[in-house]
Amino acid sequence: VRLRPDDRTLAFGLHIEDGASGIRLFHLEPPRLGQRVSDSHTGSTQPTWAPDGKSLAYMSGLKVHSIEIGGVATDEALFNKTQERKGADFPTCWHPHEDVLLYTDEDEKSHWDIRLFDKNTGELTDFVMSESVETGAVFSPDGKWVAYQSNDGGRFEIFIKPYPLQAGFPK
Repeated sequence: VRLRPDDRTLAFGLHIEDGASGIRLFHLEPPRLGQRVSDSHTGSTQPTWAPDGKSLAYMSGLKVHSIEIGGVATDEALFNKTQERKGADFPTCWHPHEDVLLYTDEDEKSHWDIRLFDKNTGELTDFVMSESVETGAVFSPDGKWVAYQSNDGGRFEIFIKPYPLQAGFPK
C-alpha cells in the first residue's frame, strides 16, 4: 500500500480468487474505493507513486510498468532487461526531485540487487550488487541518501548509501 504525495489516495495491489490482479485506488476524502488502474493475470503489485502523484510504477509480469492516473490511461513497460538478467523487477521508490526509480532486480547469479532506472535517458544502472540479498530501497526525503535492507552480514539489517553513489562506496 502506498500513499499518494497529496495524502488523499492509496494505491494497492489487489489479488482476486480467479488469479486476476490489479492495482486499485482508495480515496480517503470522502472514503471510497476508486477505479482499478491496471488489470493482469500475471501479478500486478508493488505500486509506487511518482513524486508529482500523476503516475504509478508497479510490477506486472515480472516487469516494471508505469501508468498515468487520470485522463487517458497508458500502461507501458518502463524498460526491458537484457537477456542475461532474467527474473522479477519490483519498483520501490521514485527520487523526490528526479525521474529516477529505485527497483529491486532478481538475478540468478547475485540474487536480489538494487538498480536505478533513469526515465529521461532510459539508462539502467547498478546501485547495490552482491551475492547477498538487497531489497526495499527508498530515497531519503531530500534525495541524497538511499536506505535498503540486506543480509550481507548474515542477517537482515538496514544500510544507507549516498545518492548519487560516491567514490569509495562499493556497489
